[in-house]
Amino acid sequence: LENYYDKNKWKNMIADKFMKIFRNTVLSIRSAENLIIVKTEQGSASAAAEFIDRLDLEEILGVIAGDNTIFVAVDSVNNVNGIVENLENILK
Repeated sequence: LENYYDKNKWKNMIADKFMKIFRNTVLSIRSAENLIIVKTEQGSASAAAEFIDRLDLEEILGVIAGDNTIFVAVDSVNNVNGIVENLENILK
């Protein structure tokens, strides 16, 4: 029998879902030192943070999500602006 389960297709569908959540719920992105603070609609931070985690950027040390706020710890102040720009471009 032919296997109809395509693992990569499934992963891409899930990634697209998290990207849509990120795009539809993020209200603002700001930074302070080596932290990026992402504000989201109420109750959406966990799903939006999962998208950031799935970007798998080595400059991101960790992501913590509350109810409507995400803290992104970046390895260096020098890398913050580039990550902020990337996240803002995803929102466009």
